[in-house]
Amino acid sequence: MAELIRGKGARCIGNWTAFMSMMRGLPLAYNRDMQDDKPPLFDTMKVCIDSLV
Repeated sequence: MAELIRGKGARCIGNWTAFMSMMRGLPLAYNRDMQDDKPPLFDTMKVCIDSLV
């Protein structure tokens, strides 16, 4: 079980990297680009919850 959680940790780090790359250089008033941040966030939350339960 610990091996699976360790493997999913890399997926969460990848989602974080994608999120940070998306948010880099965005102007403060333009929120249209921020609609693409939801899938990595929800995927990371699902992985974390599944790993704890």
